[in-house]
Amino acid sequence: MKPFMQSFGTEWVWSQPRFFRRFYELRAGEELLATLESRAIFNSAAIATTSTGRTLLRHTGLFRGAVLLSGEDAGPPRITFHPRWFGVGVARCGGGLELHWKRADFWGRSWRFEDVNALPVLSFVRRAAWFKPTVAVEPSEGARALPELTDLTLLGFYLLLLMQRQAHAAAS
Repeated sequence: MKPFMQSFGTEWVWSQPRFFRRFYELRAGEELLATLESRAIFNSAAIATTSTGRTLLRHTGLFRGAVLLSGEDAGPPRITFHPRWFGVGVARCGGGLELHWKRADFWGRSWRFEDVNALPVLSFVRRAAWFKPTVAVEPSEGARALPELTDLTLLGFYLLLLMQRQAHAAAS
């Protein structure tokens, strides 16, 4: 896998290679940057793999609860996301960084992390694709220097998957 910091010249795209598997890849052109896999059927936990190692993402609590991003050993969380109504929320990183997760357009195809000044840090844009989630990731110039960039990229896509899952559950 290629490190995130070495792939800024190419567009980053999350995609699902196979329809019936809950396995996703983040690619910069042909280079693989990360994978995210959820094996449990009744659980929302997922394991992400990057060039720096494996990461556990999981939703805890009932209703809104929280989303925790930690090392594979499920130690203390590196990022804690506290959702609010309609999918928005606040991500608090271990280093003290606080970012707001917000919808960037009316239809909810575009979401992003914003800093305290409401400047976009990392954007996620859903693309039209038949039955498979495809999401482009756009880091801002300021995001490129963040040590949490990899974790925020994993968290943002995971949040979109949770929203999709909840929308499907509500429709059935």
